[in-house]
Amino acid sequence: MYWLLAILAVGVVLAGVIWLRIARRRRALRLFVRHSQQLTDQVVAEVLTVLHWPFDNPLHSDAVADVWGHGIMGFEYETDTPKIKITRDRLQNQLRDTAEDQHIASSDPRYPAFVITDFWERDGKTHFDVAFVTNAPTIAYLQDIQRV
Repeated sequence: MYWLLAILAVGVVLAGVIWLRIARRRRALRLFVRHSQQLTDQVVAEVLTVLHWPFDNPLHSDAVADVWGHGIMGFEYETDTPKIKITRDRLQNQLRDTAEDQHIASSDPRYPAFVITDFWERDGKTHFDVAFVTNAPTIAYLQDIQRV
């Protein structure tokens, strides 16, 4: 009878340790995403200012991770469409220049630090997604986007 209680106690302790490790990992990931989002918001706001693109200050983004999975540093922006024509390439080039000026580097030399993954206009609004290339899930996300 005592061996059954001992096995049960060991199982409960093991389950508790596993749960604590998962909770700690989730908390660290949330902190990492929040920091990456704040940095990306700051860089995108600077880029929009340089391009004379009107936006609500402070700039706020939504994470694309809800659709693609956890750990992806991709953020969606929605702004009023500027009066002057700004293309995806112009926005991408300015993002690259601003990241270089601020010494922000990608974790993979094949990609710039920030990559526009989606760009469209509808109903007077411009929507675009920016990926901050800082970890393996984001790189896998970019590779998936390139295949589509």
